[in-house]
Amino acid sequence: MSRLLIGNFDFEHSLAAAGQPLPGGLRRIVAELACSWGVAAQTGDALWSPDPANRAFLERIEQSGLPAMRIASSVEDVPPGMALVPWGWTAEVVAFGGSLGAHIDSPPLDVVRRLNSRRFSHQQEQRLGVGLPGSAIVESLNELTGAINAMPVSFDGWVVKAEFSNSSRERFVHRGRQPFDVDALTRWAKSRLTRGHAVFVEPWVDRVEEVGVQLTVPQNGQPYVEGVTRLLVDNVGRFLGCEFTPAIDHDPAWTDAVTVGLKVAAIAQQDGYFGPMGIDAMRYRLPNGEDRLRPLQDVNARWTMGRLSLGLRRLLSNEGESFPSWDRGTFHVKPAIAVELGNADQTHRI
Repeated sequence: MSRLLIGNFDFEHSLAAAGQPLPGGLRRIVAELACSWGVAAQTGDALWSPDPANRAFLERIEQSGLPAMRIASSVEDVPPGMALVPWGWTAEVVAFGGSLGAHIDSPPLDVVRRLNSRRFSHQQEQRLGVGLPGSAIVESLNELTGAINAMPVSFDGWVVKAEFSNSSRERFVHRGRQPFDVDALTRWAKSRLTRGHAVFVEPWVDRVEEVGVQLTVPQNGQPYVEGVTRLLVDNVGRFLGCEFTPAIDHDPAWTDAVTVGLKVAAIAQQDGYFGPMGIDAMRYRLPNGEDRLRPLQDVNARWTMGRLSLGLRRLLSNEGESFPSWDRGTFHVKPAIAVELGNADQTHRI
């Protein structure tokens, strides 16, 4: 069945603030990211994009050998009966897909919301004993003060994260040992706690490397790994893109992360979830120089940029017949959508 792809990249905003209008900056980002679906397109797919899509990028990847993707900018452009495939499942996207005549097969929406909350990933970290030292769930301002005061002094700062967020948005960071702006933190935390959301306190750690373990949770049968992608982030942890080189799948540094990811995917399946799941894992360095693994940094019961980028493996020599023969690749999301392929001798930018 052909797919109708919907890039509701405001997914976390919808979970955190349902019914509230999108901030202008986020609305612009959603429109800019729509074309990224093209890297995972299959024959017959259509992209819902009422705003102008980046057709230049879509044409470049089509010329490189990926399937063409039709752009649907109005209801008349959508053939009835296409399978709805959103970035993430929400009540709004289900209703909208129904209005377009799409075939809808969604997991329970309350389960989707629960799995995408930081509360779920925190609970799994505690259950499996793989969380960061000093990390805590906070549901009041008094608890927040206590969690910060209890933070191990060996770490160079801390971060407070919102219950629903992605790409290092929605957080309050304090680095070093100097006094912090208590009033600013109080305002930030209070605005989230009063919605009934928790916030989460973690030590600020020295990041070495991050990956995304890309899984599929089927309705029947065991969850399985689609691939592992290396995350590209800036010096404050903001997502820039990902490397989709197949060799990363077999890197022993991430074996334990894959094992833990499969356990969490099995729990999600027991709760009724099915569909794509991306779990971010991080290797970090302790103040004493020892490297540690955090296998459950974030759990995303939705599509991810890493999951999309696996579609670009079709351009590599191990899965396609490209010439020149490429054995590695990077999907850049910021500062602009682009694909970079490479081998031992050269690189090629799409």
